[in-house]
Amino acid sequence: MYTCMIGKENILPAVIFCRISSRDQELGVSIESQLASTYEYCKRKNLTVIKEYAITESSVRGDRKQFKEMIATVKARKGKVAIVVNCVDRLQRSYKDSPELDTLRRKGKIEVHFIKENLILHKDSSGMDIMFWNMSVLMASSYVLQLADNVKRSMRYNLSQGKWQHLAPLGYINKQDKEGKSCIETDEARAKIIKKLFKEFATGLFTITDMTDKAKEYGLTQKKGTPVIRSTIHKILTNPFYYGFMAVEHGNKLIPHRYEKLVSQQLFDKCQSILRSRGKKGIKKKTPFNPKEFAFRGLLTCGTCGCTITCEHHKKKSGKEFIYLKCHHTCPTRPCNEPAVNEKVLFQQLDEDIFQKITPERVEAVNAEIGKIIKSLDSDYKNILAGLEKEKEKLESNKSKLLDLILDDVISKDEYEFKLSKINTELAIIQSKISEKPSDLTDKLKKLQHINRVLIHSNEILLGSKVCTKNAYLNILCLNQQLSNGKLLKKVDFPLNLLTEKPTLSILAAPLGFEPGFSP
Repeated sequence: MYTCMIGKENILPAVIFCRISSRDQELGVSIESQLASTYEYCKRKNLTVIKEYAITESSVRGDRKQFKEMIATVKARKGKVAIVVNCVDRLQRSYKDSPELDTLRRKGKIEVHFIKENLILHKDSSGMDIMFWNMSVLMASSYVLQLADNVKRSMRYNLSQGKWQHLAPLGYINKQDKEGKSCIETDEARAKIIKKLFKEFATGLFTITDMTDKAKEYGLTQKKGTPVIRSTIHKILTNPFYYGFMAVEHGNKLIPHRYEKLVSQQLFDKCQSILRSRGKKGIKKKTPFNPKEFAFRGLLTCGTCGCTITCEHHKKKSGKEFIYLKCHHTCPTRPCNEPAVNEKVLFQQLDEDIFQKITPERVEAVNAEIGKIIKSLDSDYKNILAGLEKEKEKLESNKSKLLDLILDDVISKDEYEFKLSKINTELAIIQSKISEKPSDLTDKLKKLQHINRVLIHSNEILLGSKVCTKNAYLNILCLNQQLSNGKLLKKVDFPLNLLTEKPTLSILAAPLGFEPGFSP
């Protein structure tokens, strides 16, 4: 246990903060080494240690509960407290903690002592010291971002090599090879049962519950030895890993893996067809609830209280039928007195305010502008692809030159293998980028052109179609309307707003599901 010499009563009290992550221990910044340097510093500066925090905590993930506990301890003291840390990145590796620390500093509540940087921050610190602190946090943050980039780069490379980077599915086991690297091998006992389950389910004679009972009968268990359940069997029967593909990007992309296949793709697809025909998780579909259909169902909100407008069907004694829309908000403290309005009135207003103004000339002009954007995107993608191919040729050339160098004894074998590995890694990354499908933005833009042409026939669709068709059509048009005093407020969203302004890539990106600044 380290001790710190306690001096006179007016000596500044200090809190020691030492932090590691599991990876940091390998870098010579263990808790013991931090405690030694911080206690020695406090003794040299005559600081009285009132509490020490020696923690294992990430500085960029989670809520940092122990860091907040240290801040609470400092705030609870009446006078000023010194926070002593070995270096800036032991206290923080992002700017999210800076505002609170800086507020306490400016109020004269804390002094922050960074030993390695030889920096003391206090109420009267110069702008240069504050800038140096910010720069140190920036460097610490940059280190974290570089680690993340390295991990992502490694993951992309492993995927390009067909390596699975997570817990192996049932039927496979995670192991380490002779070199200590992670690998996956087939669990022969469980794999034999899983193959049998696929074949029997493909007959169409059994349900998921039946297959669960059969799996227990055959002796299939989880990796921890616990019995399998229905959800486990469903995961097995829907996991493409068993026929040779890894599901990545939340299941939206399949990449071939390098491990043994347990079933054929034809057998797997047959099982998926059976599952789809039976509904979710192989359960027979129930008769769905079929609510009354209305054209404006779920599309309008009240302009007074913001609640959803409900649709009602009324039939008079004369036999005439009407559909009314009304807000039924009945809060006694904030009543809504919006009147009911006939659906026909709303259709007439939509026609006058919007659909009569959509002319073929305007639609074709907008589609022409979208066509220019499509052509530009196609050209940009071709340029990117050409650049990648050129970079690939350059790396292949370097690979050939490297072979000549070792054959001529210009470089050693170790140096050759190191450089060859680096080139192969870069080639794998470039190849994965080349094989990636281009952005589907072009397809969405072409669909938008088709929707624009359909807009010309809006009046015919809304007057002569079935109710469900009307509702679907209005939903596609994204009519973000509010009902107030029996009238629709004039507020129209994408894609109708394109018919009032010239479309640009920035205007189109967000509604079509693309973040600003994307590349094709």
